[in-house]
Amino acid sequence: MATRSTSTKEKIAETVTSILEGEMADDVASFIRALSYRRFSPDTTLEKRVVLHEAVRTYLATGDRQAASLEISERLGDATDIDLASILSDTEVFDTFSAKVRSVIEASFPELVVEGIGAVVGRTTLLHLVEEARRADTSNPFDIAAGKDVTVCFIPGSSSVQNYWETATRSWLERSDSISIYPDRTFLDFLGVVGVTKADWLAAVERNTTMSAAARMRAHLAERTAAWNAVPEWETAGSLDIDDDDLVAAVDGCPFGFTPMIAFTMDAEEVFSLDFAETLEVTGGIVGLHDFTTGSGDPIRFEGTLRFSPGVGDMHLADDQPLGLIATHGFLSSAFVSTVKRLSLRPTPDFQTTAHLTP
Repeated sequence: MATRSTSTKEKIAETVTSILEGEMADDVASFIRALSYRRFSPDTTLEKRVVLHEAVRTYLATGDRQAASLEISERLGDATDIDLASILSDTEVFDTFSAKVRSVIEASFPELVVEGIGAVVGRTTLLHLVEEARRADTSNPFDIAAGKDVTVCFIPGSSSVQNYWETATRSWLERSDSISIYPDRTFLDFLGVVGVTKADWLAAVERNTTMSAAARMRAHLAERTAAWNAVPEWETAGSLDIDDDDLVAAVDGCPFGFTPMIAFTMDAEEVFSLDFAETLEVTGGIVGLHDFTTGSGDPIRFEGTLRFSPGVGDMHLADDQPLGLIATHGFLSSAFVSTVKRLSLRPTPDFQTTAHLTP
């Protein structure tokens, strides 16, 4: 008896599919065109925002578009199918199709009119519509990025270390300030990227160093002078449009050192288009003098234009860490608003930070 019941239900399902693909095919096609279903359409749901961020994180870390695409499609797979089925089942057209299919079966295949036929017709019709909607879908995973901005940060040299804090500045003293900070690769590249020359930096430090700060460095002043004398002048790659004295004050506000970073908003589609062989020109954003170890620091808004050439692994979502830039310092999203241009050529010199050099 059970075998006969199963066989009848299978026959009903086959008949429903035949009707939908035959005499009702034009109606189904018209409905699917009007539906214009896009599995990877951008929207404001939390789920897609989380998925987009995961994909951005994957791409910035690996430079692998295929991996980022797979991240999106796998995370939105079953969930979007369920959502689609829910959308379709709530439409009047679905009810109309189910009723029409059932009426055809009752008129032409009376032997299939058994208990439970309504459920089989409805389920089979719904699955058919889901499949047709998916077949007509021309969207691709990166479409969820359309019209979306993400807040990212460039941390020079972070691709060559395991943890962000390994790119932190260092100091001759236990408590760092502008006069005691080492002129190592991390700090020199930071000054180059933010548009401050060696001469301008040293002059600003001299103007702002207090007698007590100089006294704390007394034992290291000769060593500091020798270290800075050994540093060649560098070309700058932009300008913060911030007074040098304010930058000195910001460095003084980071007694435990800081990880240099440039944080800014960027169109998510542009992120996925980066080839990491070009220069970014960023106007407006946050210069993040941020300590990942303690959560301290003194990030400041800039309105100038900076140019830098990030490699794979040098850019990150701005609040990835437990002591992230956004959460720790309480910035509004407007603080990161930027204009970003992708330039085909890297500037000269190219500010790479692949090592920490001691003075």
